[in-house]
Amino acid sequence: MRRPPLGKMDIVKLLRRKYTLGEVLEISTPTTGWAFSELKDEVPDAQRLVYNCPDGVDDGQTYTYRTEATTSGELTNAILAANRGAPCYDTVFVDPFHTYACSATDLSGAFALLRSGGIMVVHDCNPECASLTSPEFVPGDWLGVTYMAFIDFVLRRRATDFYTVDTDYGCGVVYKDRRLPAAARRYRTLRATGWALPGTRRDTTMRSASNFSRRTAATC
Repeated sequence: MRRPPLGKMDIVKLLRRKYTLGEVLEISTPTTGWAFSELKDEVPDAQRLVYNCPDGVDDGQTYTYRTEATTSGELTNAILAANRGAPCYDTVFVDPFHTYACSATDLSGAFALLRSGGIMVVHDCNPECASLTSPEFVPGDWLGVTYMAFIDFVLRRRATDFYTVDTDYGCGVVYKDRRLPAAARRYRTLRATGWALPGTRRDTTMRSASNFSRRTAATC
């Protein structure tokens, strides 16, 4: 697979530098993520929560939290409880198992762990082709319906600013209690090579899998 001009961890690192953000957490699974080492190179104290992770799985990177459970909910709740319900991260990167249920659980948990003024980055929010969006796992390239969970998450929070960077299968960026400039709020989808360009081919207004399939059939 050809590396995109701007990868998911590049976006996380650029946003952390721009806004001088502190503690960072990745939420992922053994079949997603795969780029934690890039984050650790720049942020040695970065933490990682990995779910759906059986004993014996080891990619050589640090596991701050890990569980065999099929969702992240138990661990995110435990982190919140340990901090007396207070959010404790400035950046959370979410690369979920791509079912709707797992993606929705990860998004809710990540946002609860995010401090006011923090940023959540979500991978696989803008699939290029409907054939990648099976709701159930398939071997090979599979983006599932994370994009649907992302759309539902942001559209249910009308006061939340967000956009999608059109690179690396789409990286959603969600700001918690931070208002973007008015011009930035007008354009929710940004190209990787120009972070404020209107008129991009895809956007986050796709409200259903069937609608997405109709819109992308000609390009698949």
